[in-house]
Amino acid sequence: MNENLFEVLRAFRLDTKPVSCEPYGCGHINVTYLAVTESGRRYILQKINNNTFRDVAGLMENITAVTEFLRTKTDDPRSVLTLVKTHDGASYLHAQDAY
Repeated sequence: MNENLFEVLRAFRLDTKPVSCEPYGCGHINVTYLAVTESGRRYILQKINNNTFRDVAGLMENITAVTEFLRTKTDDPRSVLTLVKTHDGASYLHAQDAY
């Protein structure tokens, strides 16, 4: 696993230590990774293209608001994206000049 990705993952409230993080899919705007922890739990990590999305804080506020609203409309929590916060409680991380 790329050491920079490991450093980024450590900033988030994952269930256990990450053991792998590999490219996932082939997006045109953001870069997506699949991270797996020691417990086998899988997480999606995205590097946001801040040239396209210049207001990352606003973008993440919108995503948070929409997911929280959708969660009130379903009985199945798996049907709605669950955002994993950083240890500081943020919905995104700014590190190494990237988001």
